[in-house]
Amino acid sequence: MDDTEIRYFVEAALLAAGRPSSVDQLKALFDDDAAPEKAEIRQALSDLDDEYAPRGLTIGEVASGFRIQIKTSMAERLGKLWKSVRRAIRAHCLRPSHSSRIASR
Repeated sequence: MDDTEIRYFVEAALLAAGRPSSVDQLKALFDDDAAPEKAEIRQALSDLDDEYAPRGLTIGEVASGFRIQIKTSMAERLGKLWKSVRRAIRAHCLRPSHSSRIASR
C-alpha cells in the first residue's frame, strides 16, 4: 500500500469513527498483509495535518487518540451551527413524548 492510500484510508477512518482513534486502532483496521507500520500511520496523520493547514481543519491529538477537528479560528463563526443544533435538541426534548400523550387519553 502506498503513502497516498494509507493517508486516504486513515482520513476516512477518522471521519467514520466519530471518536478519536489511536495509532494502534487505525493499524488494526488494515488487512494484516497490507497493514502499514505505526511510523507510516503517524506520517499519514502528519501529512493530513499539512494538507489541512490552509483550510479550517486540523488533526488533533487527545488522550484517546487522533481526530479530525475544526481549527480554533473557525469555532466562533461555526458557533451559530452549534446553537441551532442545541435549540433543535432542546425543542425535541421539551416536546411531550408520544407515550405521555397516549396516557393522557
